[in-house]
Amino acid sequence: MIGISVFPGLDRTIEENVEYLDKAFKSGIEYVFTSVHIPNLDRKRVMKEFQIILEETKKRNMKLMVDISKDFYSEFDWDKYSVYALRLDFGFDDEEIVSLSNKYSIQLNASTISKDWIEKLVSLGLEKEKVTVCHNYYPRNDTGISLELFRERNSFFKEMGFKIMAFVPSQSYKRGPVYEGLPTLEVHRHLHPVAAAQELFYEGTDIVLIGDSMASDRELKGLGSITKGEWLIPVIVYDEAKEKYMSYFSAIHKQRLDPAENAVRSEITTSGNKEMIDIFNTVDRPKGTITLDNRHYGRYSGSLQITKKNLQADYRVNVLGHVCDNGRIVNLIKEGEYFRFYII
Repeated sequence: MIGISVFPGLDRTIEENVEYLDKAFKSGIEYVFTSVHIPNLDRKRVMKEFQIILEETKKRNMKLMVDISKDFYSEFDWDKYSVYALRLDFGFDDEEIVSLSNKYSIQLNASTISKDWIEKLVSLGLEKEKVTVCHNYYPRNDTGISLELFRERNSFFKEMGFKIMAFVPSQSYKRGPVYEGLPTLEVHRHLHPVAAAQELFYEGTDIVLIGDSMASDRELKGLGSITKGEWLIPVIVYDEAKEKYMSYFSAIHKQRLDPAENAVRSEITTSGNKEMIDIFNTVDRPKGTITLDNRHYGRYSGSLQITKKNLQADYRVNVLGHVCDNGRIVNLIKEGEYFRFYII
């Protein structure tokens, strides 16, 4: 479900890549994506480091997906190693793609697929159950695809019975040479990967990968904590609020069955004595603000909300912190759905 990317011969040493693999594995992440045909790299270094990555992922029983060109495929003895899937880039003709699908799980570039082409491959014997459609990542600002196009393509891919893979960026470490993140969707370029990944899952994606060659420990832990049936919301919380109201941030919340227009409302109150919630930080509440009603709101004291619109300050409402999703996944939480917070 969740994966990372490592790139032999690029901006990380092999020692750093192996350490990163281990951290990801210990965070519960099972997929690894790599590319072995990035232009202008030292081919000998790429080959040497790639074989180490093969060995290290096998030790941890991680699922390695390799982006390859026809030239590199022809050079390497793939039967000697355990590879989960081959992402077929340029150089493969239709017959070769079909032949490889009979032997391996393969991934096809989402931007090159048409209905006519797929039907032709199927007529030649393509094993559709072994095919994953892989969206591109886009290193340069303003080149990622739109959410609307993503939805349109995914609808077609699901209709064809394919699994779907896409990328989110790290906000801690960017991959060179451009260093502007590696998302599939342009709206995710500056979004926390925990939020971006969940939006991709919501839109029908089966496997989500960090495109950049490194993520922080906190990003890995958050991504590894995503579970089906529960929204995980990355948040920044005021230090004083952590001390006073940590029980709210460690609790599992549930959106009320009668959701409000202007806020996500938790039906769970963790305070033993609601009247004892004192006034704290009663400032303006921009979209994505986490609030807690204080004792001046009477029977509503202890009620937690996340604003979906910009709201003015209210002396009865304490501001505890802010979500880090640009208001995207908060707006996706439906009535009766569960959510919890992840402090970054």
